[in-house]
Amino acid sequence: MMSVKDKALEIFECIAVRRMACVGFVSGRDVLPKPDDLSAVAELDLYVLGSAVPELERMSAQGLRSTILLPVHFSTLTEETDIDYLIESRPLLKNVDPARLAFEIVGLPTRLTEFNYRDLVAALGSASRPVFARVPIEFQNFLDLRLAGIHGVGVDLYDDSRSEAQIIGMLDRFSMRASEENLVTYGYGTRTLSLNTAAMCSGLDFVGGYPVSPTCDSVTDVSEFDLRTAYKPIVNAA
Repeated sequence: MMSVKDKALEIFECIAVRRMACVGFVSGRDVLPKPDDLSAVAELDLYVLGSAVPELERMSAQGLRSTILLPVHFSTLTEETDIDYLIESRPLLKNVDPARLAFEIVGLPTRLTEFNYRDLVAALGSASRPVFARVPIEFQNFLDLRLAGIHGVGVDLYDDSRSEAQIIGMLDRFSMRASEENLVTYGYGTRTLSLNTAAMCSGLDFVGGYPVSPTCDSVTDVSEFDLRTAYKPIVNAA
């Protein structure tokens, strides 16, 4: 009988190939035919986990200092589906260095106080030293996240349709309010050099996007980033 993990891998290998062939680059739940199908979301989360484990084991074996940020949807942790993510993850992560892994909870509900999610954060924290949360850029309720044991908060800027001027102003407020609760802050998916520079200047602790590094087939070791390097092609062209 096919295991839940193998079934998830088979399903989403087919879905990913089909969706990318039709519409180009897609990410997150957009690879699903029905992004609101919670069972499919849970299977996708397990697929991502299964894909990350070999890289995490290789990183530990080679002594790489990088960290993988592994997303898992809030509904996967709270809804009853065919997958119990927390139970399925334990044997998969048995040979993984917790220092190389950070879980990122995505899809948090608007009314956090209606959910007792502190235990969920603690359960994830047993396999991942820090636990992060991805939130909208206009998010303000950072106190509840800190009290639940969340280590840091981040925003995905890739599909944000607002102007850079709007995003920059919101990033400044986001960084300031999160820092007031002593939360680590990060932003990824920066599309342009100007937005990437603004994100760094906003006070975010970590920034990611094509101006920082292109996509790669496997995880590499950490390396120094010099902002001037990103501007060299522009300077040389002038």
